[in-house]
Amino acid sequence: MVQSAVSQALLSIDFLKSKLPGNRNGKVREILDLVLPRADSLLEVLAHTHFTRAGLKVQMHVDVPGVGEVDCLVTNA
Repeated sequence: MVQSAVSQALLSIDFLKSKLPGNRNGKVREILDLVLPRADSLLEVLAHTHFTRAGLKVQMHVDVPGVGEVDCLVTNA
């Protein structure tokens, strides 16, 4: 739901994080770091989440010369 609201510009990550101060909300703030400001599909969100949690470096919506824009560029961090 949060991903959808952020993608539709109904909420911002900064606004949500401002509502989650203190040590007890650290895990929730970490989850908010996984939200993509510009997600085109659920599969894109799931791929980003799994790759990030696996420790890979993930860049979203990258322009690759000679190819065009790719949804997800994954490298070894």
